[in-house]
Amino acid sequence: MFVDALGQKQTWLQMREHAMQASSAPPLDSMIQRIQKLSLVPDGASTVVNVTTVRTIVDAGGRYGRQGASHTLTETTLYRDRWTRVSDEWKLKSREQISPSTVSVDRPEWSI
Repeated sequence: MFVDALGQKQTWLQMREHAMQASSAPPLDSMIQRIQKLSLVPDGASTVVNVTTVRTIVDAGGRYGRQGASHTLTETTLYRDRWTRVSDEWKLKSREQISPSTVSVDRPEWSI
């Protein structure tokens, strides 16, 4: 189960469809998932994860400056992941977005 920042629940199948639609977007330059907090819970583990994606775009509409210029977009989103242990493997049970995504333009990822 995936829960977005507005509290709307989506199944993994629905999330897969969103991922397929996102494949038409410019490719990612990088994606980093940093675990901010890890807690053991009775049925597994809970983590708070900061996901940062970076992509370079051509700004055809001039939204971020000169029309046709390249820009680097850095998107950061905070999630709560719940994991469960099945036999000898850990499996992701759910991901809940716990804050709205933030997007910065032309700022290096390490400064976010």
